[in-house]
Amino acid sequence: MKPACAVAAAALLAACATPLVPRAYDEDPGPYDLLTSGELAELRGAREFVADDRLEPARRRLAALAEALPENLVVATFLQDVELAMLARGSYVPGLKLGEHEVEPRVRLLRLYADRAAADETPAALVLQARLTPDAAGALTLLGRAIELDAECSWAHYGRAWVLARDAEYAEARDAIEAVFALDPGHPPTRRLEAALLARAGELELAAEAHRSWLEDFADDPRVAPGTAADVGVDLAALHVMRDLPEEALEVLDAVDARHLSSRSDADLVRATALEMLGRIDASLAAAELAATEAPGDVMPLVHQALLLGDRLGDLEGERRKWEEVLALLGEESGAAGDSATDPAAAEIASLLIRLQASSRLARLEELGVVAPEPAPERP
Repeated sequence: MKPACAVAAAALLAACATPLVPRAYDEDPGPYDLLTSGELAELRGAREFVADDRLEPARRRLAALAEALPENLVVATFLQDVELAMLARGSYVPGLKLGEHEVEPRVRLLRLYADRAAADETPAALVLQARLTPDAAGALTLLGRAIELDAECSWAHYGRAWVLARDAEYAEARDAIEAVFALDPGHPPTRRLEAALLARAGELELAAEAHRSWLEDFADDPRVAPGTAADVGVDLAALHVMRDLPEEALEVLDAVDARHLSSRSDADLVRATALEMLGRIDASLAAAELAATEAPGDVMPLVHQALLLGDRLGDLEGERRKWEEVLALLGEESGAAGDSATDPAAAEIASLLIRLQASSRLARLEELGVVAPEPAPERP
């Protein structure tokens, strides 16, 4: 949907001599993922607490499970995510030092997990420390050490794949994904990462099938966060839009539980695009307006509105206002057009392209005589 995607896709196509392809997956979890039916029920209960925004009861249940299953990374990563969410809202997490509220939550939690890994260097402890380590080199070193201790730790290979893919090292990421699947062919997070890389490579049909298959297998799996399933649904809808299948996109979006979305704005922007493709312009504009309200720092809903107003509704004055909002927002917030945390170069290019588009459209509108009104004179 965003211009940055074209940059990422081109890089991936150049990096991968043979593209990843979806495969038949057998459910055979390894020792770091294996849970009994009773343990899965406990995990489901913790997820229900999170869905109800009851983080402390979820943490207590997960902490008890983690104490009984110290090497289980399904439980441990979920617990870590809950702890991070608690810190982000100012809640206390047992084990952390008091009086450090000015320290960024991820840094505080990293200290705790680094101390644990130093005291007991197990593959699981190193993976958990790596998940919080911000720099790629540091994370890869920790994950490499975990693999030295146990070459069959699927989560360590998955962590390498994730870090490498984030840094556009796609060929190496592909190798790490293959290493996971050799150990655990049904590993849910790795299957999601594979599906995302297929989309970035421009393999839209294969990517859509991989996303659909993921949802079929894991949408109700207690090992998977409800938010993950919701986000995969939005990704699948976006792929349908890119494949010129707007009705299928809307059908997928209607099935997504919006309570769990990490970005409602993204979902509404995909919906707006699908509605435009079906000629439902007023509904598309309403969806884009909702997306802009939900994500006031994102320019893409404003770009969509500007194009609809000018090209589809003939409201040139409304188009002019939206383009000016776009330029003002880009001037205020660096990286507003993309995710600078994961791909700063692509985000900068995306921002430049949108600036050029906005400036070009405003110049065309000025030639047509559509200009901003002069400000009213100040009263003496």
